[in-house]
Amino acid sequence: MEAGESIFTPKTAADTVLYKYYQDLKTKMVGAISDDEWAAVLPSGYTKNNFFEFKIINSKQVNAFAVPGGYVYFYTAILKNFQSESELLSVMSHEIGHVIKHHSRESMVKQGIMGVVIDALLGDGLGATVASLGTSVWLLSGSRENELEADEMGYIYTKKIGVSSKG
Repeated sequence: MEAGESIFTPKTAADTVLYKYYQDLKTKMVGAISDDEWAAVLPSGYTKNNFFEFKIINSKQVNAFAVPGGYVYFYTAILKNFQSESELLSVMSHEIGHVIKHHSRESMVKQGIMGVVIDALLGDGLGATVASLGTSVWLLSGSRENELEADEMGYIYTKKIGVSSKG
């Protein structure tokens, strides 16, 4: 987290209602995931209901993101920008799609492998720097594919629970 950011914890009755609403929507979205999809994601001892952990970060950033292990984070600023429940559920399902498809894990593995290869072949210096920049561009192109795949998963999940994809 950046300076000034912290994990949101409800402090008032209104905060508690908002947080419960957010967690209830998470449960609704997670329920849309098929058992077949879960078989490839869940570590031993987990179920759909206890795998995902959704957190809110107090921040002015307008973003949400997912990381390996079922962790999904929303910044408070993005929550304030949603015009409808449909918009929130669309972003939630998009982030769930990233987790189900292992996008973050795949990206980290690719970065690690390319780093080792560049170090082994080129060592330090200008050639390694140029190769690292090329690797970054290559990873960004895969990132775009991952975003489109997460959009598709989000569409499927919201449709399953009867939510319009127009959000």
